[in-house]
Amino acid sequence: MKTKINRVVKPVLTQSDNKFNRGVSECLYERMASYDTPGVSIALIDDFEIKWACGYGVKQFGINDLVTDTTRFQAGSISKPVFALAVMLLDQAGEIDIDRNVNDYLNVWKMKSNNGWQPRVTLRQLLSHSAGVTVSSFPGYLKNEKIPSTIEILMGLEPSVTESVKVDYLPGGHFRYSGGGYTIAQLVIEELMEKSFPEIMKELVLGPFGMNNSTFEQILPQATAEEVSSGHFKKKQTIKGGYHIYPEMAAAGLWTTPTDLASLGVALQSVLSSKSCGPLERNTILRMLEPQTNPRMGIGFYLEGRGKDLRFTHNGCNEGFTSRLTLYKNHGKGAVIMVNANEDGKLIFEIEKELAREYNWPGYFPREISKGISIDSHLERITGRYIVRKNVETMIQINNNQLELVFDHQPPLILIPETKNKFRISEIKSVVYVENDKQGEVVGLSIHEGDNKIFARKSKF
Repeated sequence: MKTKINRVVKPVLTQSDNKFNRGVSECLYERMASYDTPGVSIALIDDFEIKWACGYGVKQFGINDLVTDTTRFQAGSISKPVFALAVMLLDQAGEIDIDRNVNDYLNVWKMKSNNGWQPRVTLRQLLSHSAGVTVSSFPGYLKNEKIPSTIEILMGLEPSVTESVKVDYLPGGHFRYSGGGYTIAQLVIEELMEKSFPEIMKELVLGPFGMNNSTFEQILPQATAEEVSSGHFKKKQTIKGGYHIYPEMAAAGLWTTPTDLASLGVALQSVLSSKSCGPLERNTILRMLEPQTNPRMGIGFYLEGRGKDLRFTHNGCNEGFTSRLTLYKNHGKGAVIMVNANEDGKLIFEIEKELAREYNWPGYFPREISKGISIDSHLERITGRYIVRKNVETMIQINNNQLELVFDHQPPLILIPETKNKFRISEIKSVVYVENDKQGEVVGLSIHEGDNKIFARKSKF
């Protein structure tokens, strides 16, 4: 076992997207230093069990307090599929219907009408980001700040720092990532069960699935606080107070470990393979893995790969924390990787690719794609960080002489060049154009999706 672990973390980590070409030869700690990442925690699933879990580095820059396999990290948006499991358990028990109008369940706050038109929104749409609802993500709050209630967040009232959550696209029309939608779903479940959200999640998911090192509590007791990692911005800056508080708990509030998330993953995989029974029935999990409005989005989970090699995944990114959950539907393989820094996910994907090589993840590496033209000399000028709007970013990165686009919290998409400034995406019907100034310097991107355009300006940092 140590030999396999060493082959992943000691000799090599990779920036290559080719199964047989590892690319840059550096050990894990060198890559962590390159990305200003103080701590990493990994749990590896193989043959329907957790084969190993390890921590690397420290909980906070400058303090010799080591990350272990029990150190808790903020999971960011991985909170969403964990919450979706709770909703599906209630649906399975007949206590809620994910296809019913959420206004039927809401009392204190309801979805508002738009100039007399009353949108009908369902939990299925909210959990698959297809409800046409606003507010993509949340920045969190410092510990000494006043924390808004769920109602204040939805209404955009102080002390909430985000706009009100509302419908401004046709529900069910198309995919648009919305943490605001998950906050609506959070209120539905809170009102239905008449308990605090952390209590509900412990009762429905964390307890039954044995996630004993996990909580949705935001004000942590002292014993728990000693086990958590601090978050870090880029340039080794520790988050003030160690971390932000997220009252939007369904969207971003989970504290957990890779081991706990991997235990949950193994439980789901075992039910899917009929190796065991669990709180969730096999048919319920299969419903979650059915493509919704977006063919790469199920209920709570993203869908990667195809056919028997399908993976259900989710990325997470809170202020100072980044994470990724990857589970195979059929093969009993997967991994959870969590880091205590905002390093754009690059290190996480380097680790994941090395795990995929070492443990022979089927269908993980993309087959070679005809590139049409050579773009080698133009790759570097296009890569970098692009700002779409507040709290929404996209990254262009290189893997094995291929460009990848990572939009907000989505998995990477391969950009296939048609000209030096035009790229298509094979997985979805989108075209990306590079915007240049008069001197030929890249200043932004425009992503075209039918009649819709998304503009992003290139960041200098």
